[in-house]
Amino acid sequence: MAIRSKPRQDAPAANERAVEAFIGKGGGVTKAPDKPEAAKKLQLRLPVDIIQRIDAVRPKGITAPSRHDWFLQAMLEKLEREEGQP
Repeated sequence: MAIRSKPRQDAPAANERAVEAFIGKGGGVTKAPDKPEAAKKLQLRLPVDIIQRIDAVRPKGITAPSRHDWFLQAMLEKLEREEGQP
């Protein structure tokens, strides 16, 4: 078995120059969006018994509102009641 020396790699030098040029070019600072988001994500943690009670009173069927829609409707009703009071 013959022993060979490590092969020379001339190509990576050109690739390294391209990588260095890319890094040297830098980038800009990320800007905030021009308009605010239409919806903001919110995490809600509820006890299992409350979820079961909600599911018991929430209408069932193909056209029934999802749990998410039910929450939105309930919150809007509460806001209307609270905002209507002096």
